[in-house]
Amino acid sequence: MNGCILIGTIDGANVKIRQEVGEENFFLFGARAHEIAGLRKERDEGKDFPSYIECQEKVDEAYRDHKRWTKMSVLNTAGSYKLISDRTIHEYARDIWRIELAVLPNVSREYKL
Repeated sequence: MNGCILIGTIDGANVKIRQEVGEENFFLFGARAHEIAGLRKERDEGKDFPSYIECQEKVDEAYRDHKRWTKMSVLNTAGSYKLISDRTIHEYARDIWRIELAVLPNVSREYKL
């Protein structure tokens, strides 16, 4: 991961990223789970976009505070380790596919997740 500070909705990988980096280090916009039922109608009316614009203003404010922005960036880099593809593939192989890690010949270092 590259240390980017995320602005996103609370779905998919964003849920885990937000848990890892902390709510204060993630810019959240859009509907929450309990609001989804009414969202389809609102989306047709374009009501989710103002939420994004409001969130983007918070991003701009954070960016102007260089110390805060740097801290958020470092925490996002450190907190995103659980979402790297190597770890994910390793866990899928172990827990879902139930296959063992292949040991490659002539590899001088051991790779552990």
